[in-house]
Amino acid sequence: LTLGGGWEWLALARLAWAVGTLLWAKVRGFPTWPAAVEAPPPELLPPPAPANAFVRFFATNDVAWVAAADAATFAARRAELVGAAVKKSLRAKYKKACGEIVAAADRMVLD
Repeated sequence: LTLGGGWEWLALARLAWAVGTLLWAKVRGFPTWPAAVEAPPPELLPPPAPANAFVRFFATNDVAWVAAADAATFAARRAELVGAAVKKSLRAKYKKACGEIVAAADRMVLD
C-alpha cells in the first residue's frame, strides 16, 4: 500500500479512525461486535460509500467496511456492550470477542 498522491491516499484520508483503533462495529444481520481498524488491502480500495473504516472483528476474524454511523469507539460503549445479551447461537463467540478486545485495550494502556 503506497500513500503517494494517488487515489489510495484520498481513500484513506476519508477513514474516520486510525489503524489500530478499537471499535464496536455493526453490520446488518449481526449484533454490534468488537473490532479493530486495519489498513485495507489495496484490492479493496477505494472504500465503498459510505464506508469509513475497514475493520477485523474479534473472535471471528471476519473483515468488513463499516460506516462511521455504524461504529463507536470501544471506550465510549465499553460498559454498555461488554457482556451484552446476544442470541444464543452467538454467545460463545461474543464472549470470546469481548475478552479479546478488553485484553487488547489493556495492552494499549500498558504500552
